[in-house]
Amino acid sequence: MAIYYRVMAIILLVCTSLTTQAVASDLLRLMDRMDKIDKQDFQSLLKKANDCIRSRDFPCAEDQLRKSKALAADSADKQSHASAERALTEEKTAIAQENERKQVQARRDMEMRDAQAKADVVRMNCERLCPVRSQFNSCIAQRLDSNRCDDGENTPTQSAAQMFSDTAAQMRADRARISSIHNNAMAGIQAQQAERLAREQQQRAQQQRQEDERRFGQLADARSQDSAQRTRREQDEARASEQRAAERTRQEAADRAQRERDRERERAEQAAKKLQEAQDQAKAASDYLAVLTRSTSLLARRCPGGEGKYYIVGKKPAIKPAVVSCVDVHYRAQCTNSASFSDGVGDNFVGLGTDCYTGDTYPIEPTPSCKVEEVRVTVRSFAACRK
Repeated sequence: MAIYYRVMAIILLVCTSLTTQAVASDLLRLMDRMDKIDKQDFQSLLKKANDCIRSRDFPCAEDQLRKSKALAADSADKQSHASAERALTEEKTAIAQENERKQVQARRDMEMRDAQAKADVVRMNCERLCPVRSQFNSCIAQRLDSNRCDDGENTPTQSAAQMFSDTAAQMRADRARISSIHNNAMAGIQAQQAERLAREQQQRAQQQRQEDERRFGQLADARSQDSAQRTRREQDEARASEQRAAERTRQEAADRAQRERDRERERAEQAAKKLQEAQDQAKAASDYLAVLTRSTSLLARRCPGGEGKYYIVGKKPAIKPAVVSCVDVHYRAQCTNSASFSDGVGDNFVGLGTDCYTGDTYPIEPTPSCKVEEVRVTVRSFAACRK
């Protein structure tokens, strides 16, 4: 029946669709819907099969399992179907075992009744033919034949063997009558079961017709709803496309703003790095010049051919690295016992020695009035070269 509906779906789609793409799209949707319907039918049939198994209606269970097997689409469905088949087999086996147990019990009951009947016959004969208690007990214990009992007054009118034969015949007649009653009852039960099965088969046939009508209605509804669904889907796709375009525009603007912020941050970091480097260099230069100021010694000398002028000479300590490669020394020359002084600048101070030939010489102007040995020269500061 599922194949019939699939064929009907394909025919309807081919007859009503306008383009190849529309046919493929509609066919896929309807086939998917039919798969879902088949899934529901499979589960419904499997549930009915399990209900029939629990009620021990095996023809019903076998019919439902046969129908559901054609609808098992995946491994999970096949596993569920196999589990139901195992349950059916186990239930049949359990019933067979129960029937066998009942038959065994019936045979045991029959044997017990036969034994009891025989014991009753023996007791009755012993009571009738052996009134003497000692003979009666021996007769019951089957140590004495009842025909040998003699109370002196009563004589047996019938042999024990004949009586036992009559009793056995009566018991056989009773068993035959009971068996007939049992067979008639079983026949009635079987007739009732056959009638019930016929009613259930009729109900299942009616349910199947109703299910077929329902599925055909679902197929028609699916086809009638397809146009509206396609229109809603196109509208949804258009709205989604607009939303994606707006999202792309927003994202692009956000990306541009982020890139600009990143560039600004990078420029600020570079400027801060340069400023820090400049500050570090300035501090290193300041520290270097301060060390030179503290460590450099200057003297006043009169050099040959100097026309009587006083000159500044001095030696600079060798500090590595030389952070400032070219320095000017600012000095002050002053007589020891005088308040007057002369300030000057020694450009491009090298400071290799304190003599007039290997070192730097800077004239002191105006020339101090005291002797050159009395001139005290102090370093005021060092600075980077002006020239």
